[in-house]
Amino acid sequence: MAMEAVKAINAMRGPKNRSIQAVALSTYDLSGFAGHLDLIVLLPGASKHAEIIQGAMRRLRVVSISDDPYCLPTNCCVLLVQAGRRVDITLNSALADAVGAHFSLVFMMVVKRK
Repeated sequence: MAMEAVKAINAMRGPKNRSIQAVALSTYDLSGFAGHLDLIVLLPGASKHAEIIQGAMRRLRVVSISDDPYCLPTNCCVLLVQAGRRVDITLNSALADAVGAHFSLVFMMVVKRK
């Protein structure tokens, strides 16, 4: 599942048509990762390792995003994005502050806050 996500993300283009480079890391690999990450995408079930994820997020000063609803109560995702008939985005404000994340005013107007 992680390798499929990496392939899908690597096929995307970023701002100014720049390539995006995804890396698949287990939560255990994440705990000792010393490189640079712009974002952590959490797959379902990652919330079982919330303490490791929280520690890495604070150490690397990086935002995590997930569609797994269990990431909110375990405080391991800054953004919960769920799509159904509409897209709902929930921001964990305390965790965003803890990792030093800043979002535009327009974005803040459309998200729910926890």
